[in-house]
Amino acid sequence: MEDHGAEPPAATVLLEVAYDGGAFHGWQTQGSMRTVAATFAAAVQEMDGVHPTLRGCSRTDAGVHALGQLVAFDPQRPSITLEGWLRGMNTTLPRDVRVRRVWQAPVGFTPRFEAASKRYIYTIGTGHLVAPWLRGQVWPLGATTKRDLDLERMREGAALLLGTHDFAAFKASDDPRNNTVRTVSRCDLEVHTARTGRCVTVTVEGNAFMKQMVRIIVGTLADIGLGLRPVACLREALETGKRAAAGTTAPPQGLCLDHITLRHPEVLGASFG
Repeated sequence: MEDHGAEPPAATVLLEVAYDGGAFHGWQTQGSMRTVAATFAAAVQEMDGVHPTLRGCSRTDAGVHALGQLVAFDPQRPSITLEGWLRGMNTTLPRDVRVRRVWQAPVGFTPRFEAASKRYIYTIGTGHLVAPWLRGQVWPLGATTKRDLDLERMREGAALLLGTHDFAAFKASDDPRNNTVRTVSRCDLEVHTARTGRCVTVTVEGNAFMKQMVRIIVGTLADIGLGLRPVACLREALETGKRAAAGTTAPPQGLCLDHITLRHPEVLGASFG
């Protein structure tokens, strides 16, 4: 732990935030619904005395978790140290949201514009049973289908997604973005066997993602692994941009925003955590 807690924060504070998305309606504030941003803003206001304008990096959907969400804001009380922000926020926040690390950042730092890549990890339960305490963290596909996944076919499909493509077929119908070209730098599958049950993790990393893009990628790979779709459907989806060419949208509970890589991390100042 790097301790610069005695130093006051700069005009902007950047935090790495983890949360269990199961009881939230996503990151973005939505009226009276319980969202991560609204919950986080209330905690900042309790410490700082002023309702903050939060600048989050990724608008995770309802039910999606995070281990490395980044959020910045401009505090009004410079007397609160970096250590004070970390410990104070974790005292004020509910137990399903935690601050992992705090940095001083340049004035107006906006993590969404500074993100070079984002890494998501999706967990598929492939055994017939999922440990009860993991129900909100895993897609219990094995318990539902009672069928094994063909991992080689899934890996063959995952390789087709690497590189820069038009991913129009892999976005939610209510995503309004017209620019659907994205670069996927990693799409790996790993098998894990533990006392909690057998699972497969799909790690997807890229420069940016559209709404439900990772979940559609994972759902399509699962369809391929179950023999419901040919590997070639991924090539068709990329070439035509038609949502019908891709597969299932995997449920949100298996998805976690694992890490965000910044373009210029050297601009960050002191840290605590």
